[in-house]
This record gives sequence, C-alpha cells and structure tokens, in this order.
Amino acid sequence: MKLARFQHGLGISLGEVDVSAGVVAGIKPFSTSGDPMIDVIRATADGADLSYDGEHYRLADVRLLPPIAQPSKNILCIGKNYLEHAAEFARSGFDSSTNNQTD
Repeated sequence: MKLARFQHGLGISLGEVDVSAGVVAGIKPFSTSGDPMIDVIRATADGADLSYDGEHYRLADVRLLPPIAQPSKNILCIGKNYLEHAAEFARSGFDSSTNNQTD
C-alpha cells in the first residue's frame, strides 16, 4: 500500500497510489486531532480498512506532496536495502524490529 498526500486543482487530499494503473484513489481521512496522514497510518497499522471517497485521479494530473504536512519533530528513516546494511543496523542496537539475529 502506497499512501500519499496530493494536490489536484486547488484541493489537497489523501489517497492510495496505484503506480501500475497510473491512478490515485482518494481516501477519506479518519477523524483527526492533528495530521490526517498520521491518523490514517496509525489506523491502518491497527488493522482499520481504508474508506475510499469514490474519486480516482490520474497520476499525471496530480502533484504529490510530502506525506506529513508539518512534522512536529524531525523524522529519521532508515532503509534496509541490502543484507550487509540490515545486519549492520541490527547489530547497532537501534533496530527494534529484530532480535539482533543477523543470519
């Protein structure tokens, strides 16, 4: 699932990107007390299903925006793009998604 904030015309919306079809399916934001994208990410991580608004936009007709409009803190992302980096990161003690096994 690829979630995105995007601009179409004058409006900004949330959507699920389907690169192979070249479209963005609009989704309804969950009730929010802050950033709607963070609420969608949290809700889907907890098992909630996305609710689509029925709109589809061609990727060529939208402008993709940063996923989170105004982060309240700095965001650090680390990719595990190949085995040596993944093993190094697991040994570092910062990776909570592993139990430090590097085989």
